[in-house]
Amino acid sequence: MKICPALPPCTCHRHQTRSYVVCSSVRNVSTLSAAIPRAKSDNLPWIRIVDSNIPWLHSRAFGGLRAQSLQINASNLTNITSDAFIGLENLEALALQDNLLYSIPAASLRRLVDLKLLSFAGNRIGSVSNEDLISLINLRYLSLSENIIDQIETGSFPPSLLHLALAKNQLESLDNVVADLPLLEWLLLSNNKLHTLEMHQFKSLPSLRKLILTNNQLEMIEGAFDGLTKLRELMLNNNKIRSVEDVFHFMPDLRDIGLARNQITHLAYLGDLPMLNDIDLSENGMENVLVDAFEKTPGITRLNLSDNAFVQFPADALSPLASLVTLDLSRNKLESPIYITQLRLPTLKYLSLSGNKLISLPDNLFDSFPSLQELDVTFNLLTTFDRFTQFPLKILHLQGNPLRCDLNTMRALDEMEVQLTDRPLCTNAVLPISQEETN
Repeated sequence: MKICPALPPCTCHRHQTRSYVVCSSVRNVSTLSAAIPRAKSDNLPWIRIVDSNIPWLHSRAFGGLRAQSLQINASNLTNITSDAFIGLENLEALALQDNLLYSIPAASLRRLVDLKLLSFAGNRIGSVSNEDLISLINLRYLSLSENIIDQIETGSFPPSLLHLALAKNQLESLDNVVADLPLLEWLLLSNNKLHTLEMHQFKSLPSLRKLILTNNQLEMIEGAFDGLTKLRELMLNNNKIRSVEDVFHFMPDLRDIGLARNQITHLAYLGDLPMLNDIDLSENGMENVLVDAFEKTPGITRLNLSDNAFVQFPADALSPLASLVTLDLSRNKLESPIYITQLRLPTLKYLSLSGNKLISLPDNLFDSFPSLQELDVTFNLLTTFDRFTQFPLKILHLQGNPLRCDLNTMRALDEMEVQLTDRPLCTNAVLPISQEETN
């Protein structure tokens, strides 16, 4: 096996049959250049420079070094000459992250036609022109996240892209900036300033499988996702969406939707989503779920309705969910247990009713949920739990209730076969001060 060469001030490491070089705390480019001649004779495919001070990459900065991957991260890089990468024409991955670049160094990239991965994440780039990446015909993965980009010209991205990351920028509109990317599978647009998505916004992205739009200011999204027949994951958390009616229509492969922390107070018909598995609707101030909301989403196994404003258990709306395994209704305003038993969810295994105002649970709870294994009723108003001894549960979360400390209660605690996560405190039915303030 070939010995990894000594290249001070850098260190050489081996990974399986390959060697790679790591240079950290390099004070200037001259110090780095001294190590490069010693590396030319060795096949060192991966080079990583980090936490250094290299503000300028001059002409032929890496000489004839043979490398497939080059990273220069957190090294105060500001300027790159047009011929800085001469000799690195076979480079396949280039990462210049967390530096001080104000623009994409288009001239220096023109020689790197074999690049498959390129990252400028964490710089100060403000715009992207349609000339910046024009030569990168083989590019598959591009990250421009964590910049200050507020303008992108149409046609700026190579049609060969599979993954495009534009998260944490200043984009207010997409216009046609992500159009005509027939191979694109992942598009990350979280933490921008997007207000509206146009009808058929993503129609020219037929291969899209993952779309992340969290932490924007979206309000209008009707029809934006039409045509995305291969989309599997759609994240819209932390926006200002008020309605999802006429949004999803028919999306045959969609598996995961995130709609938490929006303003959806009433949930209407979601759409024809036969493969939907997981949906998060928490923290919306939701008060009502219409009867037909889940009419064509029979495959949902996880439903999060926590931190909303339900007073009644939305039994009629949940009845189509014959495959539901996990249901979270914690931190709502549920008072009466009667609505809980108005539906049958034969596959439900986990139910959370924590942080509501329930004073009792129905005796026939397991008629509705015969497969239930874990029940969370913490921080309600329950004063007794004698009937819990009859439930075929595996795990019970019971703490934070004003339980009566009578003989039956103490005996039930001692004899209970179900696993208690914490032994509840008896309060003689006096509500703890902290919970009085909550309720």
